[in-house]
Amino acid sequence: MVGTFTIAVLGSPGVGKTAIIRQFLYNDFNQVYTPTRTRYVHRPSVILNNTMYDLKIVDVPQIPTFPSTRAQEWSDSRCRGIRNANAYVLVYDICCFDSFEYVKMIRQQIAEVRLHIFLQSTGDLSSKAKPYVQKCYLPRSLKRNAKLANIG
Repeated sequence: MVGTFTIAVLGSPGVGKTAIIRQFLYNDFNQVYTPTRTRYVHRPSVILNNTMYDLKIVDVPQIPTFPSTRAQEWSDSRCRGIRNANAYVLVYDICCFDSFEYVKMIRQQIAEVRLHIFLQSTGDLSSKAKPYVQKCYLPRSLKRNAKLANIG
């Protein structure tokens, strides 16, 4: 049986959430910014320690607050399923203080509901630069032996 892990990607508009997901999944970068208006789910498979896992990567548009109850989660279609995610990737622009403040607020709200946080920051040093990961905190077990499976 293949295990499924849900990863919610959260952050302010324009910080590169979708770009990071597309870079990870497809090794692709689109120079044209298109705002994410609705929640979008990507479903790649990953091989870790010779075991296959299905990922459910949820690209979440900006939400005003992290849902603290099931009723809140299901009343807003952008939030559906994010309270029970196995991991959160919080993305901010190192050149935009407001995006960092938003991530801090969301992180605090997640911490009140969940225990494990993954924090990732991105920066765009020029308008033509690809987003890059500045810091990414992952458990050692995920850093070792993780590779994307080409299944389709």
